[in-house]
Amino acid sequence: LALTRHGGREMMGLTTGKDPVPAPSEAEREMDKDVIAQGLIHCAEQGITGLHLMDGNVYQAELLSELEAEGRLLCRCEVPFHFKGTDPIERIAAEAPAMRARFQGDMVRSAHLKMFIDGVVESGTALMLEPYPGEMGAGGNMGDEVFTQEHFVAACIEADRLGFQIAVHAIGDAGVRRTIDAYEAVQNANGVRDSRHRIEHLEVMHPSDIPRLAKLGIVASIQPGHAPFGGYFPPTGVGQYLHDHQIAGAYAWQDIRETGAKVIFSTDWPVIPVDVMTNVKAAVAPQKLGALWRDQAQTLEDTLESYTKGNAWAEFREDRKGQLSVGMMADVAVMSHDLSMVSPDVINAAAAMITICDGKVTFER
Repeated sequence: LALTRHGGREMMGLTTGKDPVPAPSEAEREMDKDVIAQGLIHCAEQGITGLHLMDGNVYQAELLSELEAEGRLLCRCEVPFHFKGTDPIERIAAEAPAMRARFQGDMVRSAHLKMFIDGVVESGTALMLEPYPGEMGAGGNMGDEVFTQEHFVAACIEADRLGFQIAVHAIGDAGVRRTIDAYEAVQNANGVRDSRHRIEHLEVMHPSDIPRLAKLGIVASIQPGHAPFGGYFPPTGVGQYLHDHQIAGAYAWQDIRETGAKVIFSTDWPVIPVDVMTNVKAAVAPQKLGALWRDQAQTLEDTLESYTKGNAWAEFREDRKGQLSVGMMADVAVMSHDLSMVSPDVINAAAAMITICDGKVTFER
């Protein structure tokens, strides 16, 4: 939903992280809701019952709440408070707690604070510990700094002090290290608590940083389809943005899991389609790229756990959702196949036949 456009206008001000200015008219609000509703229908068709949004503002949460009142909200939505590198630290205490207090329903909830620390490797904007290879590294390019580290650490400490879960987009090995360092500084400043702070993507890590995730209780939020062996992107261009010696810590899903760190999965629309089963295939049947690449294939059981129970745990609702059990929220996807009986190579042939959210059928094939 983050980058949907209508009539050339970016929907919901999401790419700014703040409410749109000037405020949308009533007609524009209705158009925005209609576009969101279409996206939610598509999500329900994939068997999705819950979304962790990674950009957001009060306007977006208002629209989702209005869709709920109209009976058109087909997925539970976790809406973040988006804090940018140009924002003063004071903005967190001034705005974030009020947004959190206002949206605490079962269908629309605000509980985490989102930041971006870097860009992406394919454009040479992810923060790296050394210059990119070849032309991408011209002039010593090591990526784009979205936050100064001092400002970023201060923001993390303040958000944690106020009881927020933090989610940080970090892709390059330097971006991931800076985020781990910041979370460690948070614990040193505020003490250790059950924060479940997240790092989104972790595409390239220095191998020495991988064990630090489990040690600090950091959640690894991974999108299997992003990897060059995930099937979405051609793997031939990897050498343009990674040195051979960086591959040991690149897209290291299984290596991360084996340290004991919590691993959760998602799709990251619109970078890749929201289609769940194609992403599941990327996890359980990754392509073979040669001797430099360790096998990071996931078991079906771990993959499904990371998509369901693990994501419920990551949003602090493991006691209410994420598994089929009496007393849990009635969020269910009935699949066309017994996934345990389908070859990993063709598992994306399976599809949701019925999707149920909050006890209501939201899709039926």
